[in-house]
Amino acid sequence: MPSARNPESTPSGWSPTRGRKLRALFVTVPYPKHLGMRLGRLAAGEAHISLTGGGDLRQYQGITHGGALASLADTAATLAAMTILPGGLDVVTVEFKVNFVRALTRGRATAVGTVVHMGGRTTIAEVRVHGRAKTDLLATGTFTMLNVPIP
Repeated sequence: MPSARNPESTPSGWSPTRGRKLRALFVTVPYPKHLGMRLGRLAAGEAHISLTGGGDLRQYQGITHGGALASLADTAATLAAMTILPGGLDVVTVEFKVNFVRALTRGRATAVGTVVHMGGRTTIAEVRVHGRAKTDLLATGTFTMLNVPIP
């Protein structure tokens, strides 16, 4: 049987019901809403989230602020983890590294978060952020999250 300690097997936490619950939760969180994030595809250990760059998300040079793209990536990593977490657990990001490859001046950015390790204490996810085309790589990142009990 799959478990958090055996990430190579099919994750046991994913179900369509969990997907619906995560979608309902996502729309209640103020920060992603503030940045204009939209939740796309959810699957076992995977989450797709997008936002529209430019506008109020620009920094002084007119490009989308790196903090907005890092927030997008962190949200994708977190939701990817939440798709397969064992019951009674949540995650909090404790460390991340993002490499920016190309600037986004306007248009949609999509982050695809994928869980690469789920252990007893930590979860690690990788994220790729791309522009309109999947070949238009904007950023990559690695996220370490602490698995914590839900209070």
